[in-house]
Amino acid sequence: FEHLSRTQYGAFTMSYIPIKTSFVSIKPNQFSETFLKFQDYRKIMAERLTALNPESNFQPFADTLPGYYRGYGPYSQDVLIPAFLAAYTGTDPEKIDLFTPFTKFPLPNWRITYNGITKMSWAKKIWTSVNITHGYNSTLAFASFTSALNFQGTNPMLPSNIDSTSSNFVSYYYLPGVVISEQFNPLLGIDMNWRNSLSTKLEYKRSRNLAFTFADYQLTESRTEEITLGVGYKFRNVPIPFKVKGKKKTLKNDLNFQMNVTFSDNTIYSQKLDQLVASQPTSGVQTIEFSPSIDYTVSNRLNVRVFFDKRITNPKISSSYPIRYTDGGVTLRFSLGQ
Repeated sequence: FEHLSRTQYGAFTMSYIPIKTSFVSIKPNQFSETFLKFQDYRKIMAERLTALNPESNFQPFADTLPGYYRGYGPYSQDVLIPAFLAAYTGTDPEKIDLFTPFTKFPLPNWRITYNGITKMSWAKKIWTSVNITHGYNSTLAFASFTSALNFQGTNPMLPSNIDSTSSNFVSYYYLPGVVISEQFNPLLGIDMNWRNSLSTKLEYKRSRNLAFTFADYQLTESRTEEITLGVGYKFRNVPIPFKVKGKKKTLKNDLNFQMNVTFSDNTIYSQKLDQLVASQPTSGVQTIEFSPSIDYTVSNRLNVRVFFDKRITNPKISSSYPIRYTDGGVTLRFSLGQ
């Protein structure tokens, strides 16, 4: 028994590092520098691929498209993937691997925390603890892949069958799109506990999401920046009266106050290959959030928390509307353990 039309399919995700282009700016109604490199790198990839494939061998793709070769046109999947990865990882287009990264070794992500400041004699007089944090997480993903039944070639890297519609080689895998997700979580975080029972926090986060689809050759890029400022204070031995079975009791336990203010800015841009229209913001919001809270320890088993959240969201495009969100309440946490 032999399978004559064997099909491979699945999804692929691996850790990745596109950090070289993380801080390249993009502005509304302007051409993205990285996206323009992506467009330009296609000719370099087409030239490298045709040099490897005897079925192409520098035969011109079309008279109206110089710089592309038989089977490797400007919208060939085999051309677009390495061009996209080279542009958005900041890699030399002459050196990046030409083929899908399914067999590549995942690149490391990381999280770093430093708490050695309070080991210095001068710092011990000011803080009880200082934690400085930096984290980075990024992935490269193909949401799905399916082997092409009409693929022909000596191996998956050397196709020979030309698609009659696109005039490009039929790739070994059909890939609807590629996604790069990246988060600095946080780029920088500082958490300090002071000698006078004060606590302060500063956190700055960045993220971006790049989604390129082969159906319409469009890149959707989402960028988010977030800043959080936090302050807290522990009031010790706060007397609060309680009435239990008709008798008044005054507890003297610690009361913790915490206040966080968060500002975030998110914008989604859309760019399409070989279009004269610059990057267009298609969506986005600016959000500011206030989150004060107070918690009081009644006993070693009972904790009372009073909280309030206010979030204000303002859209960046006229087709959306502002949103105001308010939440508040009281929570009781009772522990059954000893």
